[in-house]
Amino acid sequence: MADGLWWVPTILKSIADAVIVGGVDGCVTFMNPAAETLTGRTLEWAEGKCISEVFPLFDEETGRDVEPPQPIAAWELQSVDLPKRLLLRTKLGTLIPIEQTTSPIEENGIILGTVVVFRDVSEQRRHEESLRRRNERLQILSDATGKLLSNDHPEAMVTRLFETVSRHLGLDAYFHFMVNPEADGLQLDSCTGISEAEAQGIKSLHFGEAVCGTVALLKKPIVATDIQNSTDEKVQVAKSFGLRAYACNPLMAGDRLIGTLSFATRNRDRFSDDELEFLEAVCHSVALAKERQRLMNEERERADRHERSAQALIQSEYELRYALEVGRLGSWHVDFPSKEVRCSARCKADFGRGADDPFTYNDFLDCLHADDRKTVIERIEQAFATGVDYEAEYRVYWPDGSLHWISARGRPIDHPNEPTLGLVGLTLDITDRKRNEALLEQQKHILELVVLDSSLSEVLDALCRMIEKQFEAEEMHASILLLDPDGVHLGYGVAPTLPKAYSEAIVGLAIGPTVGSCGTAAFLKKPVYVSDIANDPLWTDFAELALAHGLRACWSHPILSSNDTVLGTVAMYYRHPRQPRANDLQLIDIVTRMATIAIERKQFENELHQRNAQLIDADRRKNEFLAMLAHELRNPLSSIGNAAQLLREDQSGEHRDWANEVLDRQVKHLARLIDDLLDVSRLTHGKIELQRQTIDASIVLDQAVEAVRPTIEQRGQKLTISASREPLPVHADPLRLEQIITNLLTNAAKYTPEGGRIAVAAARLDETIVLSVKDNGVGISPERIPQMFELFTQGDRTLARSEGGLGIGLTIVKTLVEMHGGTVTAASNGPGQGSTFRVTLPAASPEIQSARTPGATKTMTATGTDRNRQGRRLLVVDDNEDTVRSMARLLRLKGHEVATATTGVEAVERVGDFRPEIVLLDIGLPGMDGYQVAQKLRAEKGHEDLLIIAISGYGQDEDRRRTASAGFDHHLVKPIDHDALLTLIGRSCERNPTR
Repeated sequence: MADGLWWVPTILKSIADAVIVGGVDGCVTFMNPAAETLTGRTLEWAEGKCISEVFPLFDEETGRDVEPPQPIAAWELQSVDLPKRLLLRTKLGTLIPIEQTTSPIEENGIILGTVVVFRDVSEQRRHEESLRRRNERLQILSDATGKLLSNDHPEAMVTRLFETVSRHLGLDAYFHFMVNPEADGLQLDSCTGISEAEAQGIKSLHFGEAVCGTVALLKKPIVATDIQNSTDEKVQVAKSFGLRAYACNPLMAGDRLIGTLSFATRNRDRFSDDELEFLEAVCHSVALAKERQRLMNEERERADRHERSAQALIQSEYELRYALEVGRLGSWHVDFPSKEVRCSARCKADFGRGADDPFTYNDFLDCLHADDRKTVIERIEQAFATGVDYEAEYRVYWPDGSLHWISARGRPIDHPNEPTLGLVGLTLDITDRKRNEALLEQQKHILELVVLDSSLSEVLDALCRMIEKQFEAEEMHASILLLDPDGVHLGYGVAPTLPKAYSEAIVGLAIGPTVGSCGTAAFLKKPVYVSDIANDPLWTDFAELALAHGLRACWSHPILSSNDTVLGTVAMYYRHPRQPRANDLQLIDIVTRMATIAIERKQFENELHQRNAQLIDADRRKNEFLAMLAHELRNPLSSIGNAAQLLREDQSGEHRDWANEVLDRQVKHLARLIDDLLDVSRLTHGKIELQRQTIDASIVLDQAVEAVRPTIEQRGQKLTISASREPLPVHADPLRLEQIITNLLTNAAKYTPEGGRIAVAAARLDETIVLSVKDNGVGISPERIPQMFELFTQGDRTLARSEGGLGIGLTIVKTLVEMHGGTVTAASNGPGQGSTFRVTLPAASPEIQSARTPGATKTMTATGTDRNRQGRRLLVVDDNEDTVRSMARLLRLKGHEVATATTGVEAVERVGDFRPEIVLLDIGLPGMDGYQVAQKLRAEKGHEDLLIIAISGYGQDEDRRRTASAGFDHHLVKPIDHDALLTLIGRSCERNPTR
């Protein structure tokens, strides 16, 4: 800087504006303290750096960088348009609004550099913003005040005003209460920002209650701040709404309180002073508007009273006419003796005439129903002659032929000492009332028919006659068609007056989209109104038939059940083209609904009777089954009791073997009974899962035959087997398939006399495998064949009782066959002709056959005796003392060393002490059950080779899966098969012969 200007830095340092001086290269050469303060950078740091780096500018509106003007070696600076609102980013990153000027430093026409002068305008901006907001609020207040004062309904304006104020101040709720003089408190007028339930809680406030009640009591504003941290009782309601700041002002009309108006926010804890001032001004404007409304209402009421008084005379002139119109009353006047008639338009309408149509006394007489004419004339003449009031109800025909009911009342017009001058009176069309009265009476009659269990045809006939009665003047014929059992045709229901030939011709009418009115209505499930059969495309195929019988119009409604299925149709036929009127539609709808009730009730009664018969039969069969069950249980129990008594009294042991055989046989018989009961229960509830594999049905057939052969041989019956030499592959559960065949063979043996014949066959037929069991036994009567597979059904009990049985075997067969995707049928030529049961199963597909597991149907042949030559150490666990002791004795007789336990805890201890090789473990133990015992033993070391066999009364598939997952090796069902148990023990000997 020139030596002559040594004083410039001193001056620049002392001024309040910030100054940055840059050289011609745009780098900083000087900064005064004000510039250092604003930028946050020192001269020492900034010197030599580019002005844009020291003095970074941003456009406040766009946020983009702004490059300061740079000096150039010319007579003027480069032209740069700088934004009007600039922000300076300080060293700390703070953005400060500034104003700046950039000027060149010139000497002798040469640009030496640039000087930038700038200042912080934050306070100026805040002042401008405050001024802007104040102006905005003044504008809001001005607009709102003008609208409030110019609106006859300021209540709606309050809500709009809140929306405007809310956007401006960021408010969340407002509450407007008005004084309720009757309740000595405040009544909520309107509010926003809270739920309907919360608003109900503040519907009314006593003076002094909460913030608004207190404001009303004191007639002074109250401002509540930091509400969520306040313990002030008055603000607890506002606190429960989640509000943080709340300003309430009284609405005053002079010295009179008219209400309160509150504003609140959930976003900050207090309002600024200018906001409170603004809200108070808003409330003042609302109060002015409310008071203006009150004054205007009073003025309007005064004006209305004046207007009503002024109109009283005019109104009285119209009152009668108005009353007549509202009451649908026609007025008439008949002069005497000329009998000239004058009547109102409404009166003419009651007789089917237009307002301008002529209507004379003779016209009146001509339209009267023949049955009513004499009575009406007599009453009119009596009124003229005696001066008594005239009153009559009669029927009249309109020009279109329709019949209507009229109620007429009149009074003679006369003067003292003079004869009657005429009659004046009123008419009322009472057709609907008369129709409804008749309809209600007929509906009552029909409902009585329904309740009194009349036949469906009687009820439907009454319905048709009811609707025909309503249109007797128009010769209407009603018909009801019922849905045919095939579901695609309409059959004859009733048609009391429809030509018989026509009714017979439409029996079996198809349901379709273009099949007359009825077939189409049933198809669409919607009413179909054909006003002219001759020209309607729906009647193309039936028009000739209908027209030949004089039928020109047909309206049909579908009769729909409560679940929207078609039950039939109701049809109304007319002998002239006709469009339905409103009362016609109402009537046919009533008839259709009543038809639905009648038909559904009859269907329900039929279903109820059928169900009742089924329940009676089921109860009978249940009682028979219970009797059979008692018999079947008593027989083996009797034998067991006899054998046990014999063992006690047989000192010599002579009968021991025979008694043991009886006990063994009867226990197995009881087990079979229980297994059958469990099977039918599981099958009924769908709890059996098939373990399918590809097997040869002929092998399973052989196994089943071998299982039943002893019974057949004992009865001396001849058994023949015919099976294909080729494999008969099926994808089935081998155990369940064997159960199917065994049940059929057992049944055949049971119902075939001794020495009879039983034939078993198995063959492939196309894609199926057919198994059949045929006998020459007692046979089945034809009517019982459909019931043979039902639960608890048996054939001839005389023979069956000698063999036992519960009547559930065939039920098990049918269910198991169907689970395999097959069918089972029974056939017989009648009693004494034998019977044939045939099972058809799907043959295994080639893919399944190729996956056949070799040896899948092999059977065990080794005996328990062979496998028990070496004694084992066994632990028997059961909470039943008799079971434990008897099993222990049996096993000791077989040469085994046996220990016992009666609880789960004791069992775990005995395993540790006794070190058994095999544990026979009951499931239902007290405390620690069998599952827990098995899991604990499997979890302990040293028991890896321990064989654990479940002994349980539960034998369902789920029970077996659960014991397997708990660690059991095998699962035996009580009463256990001792041979099966000894076989398992024998397998253990083979597995570990040296243990």
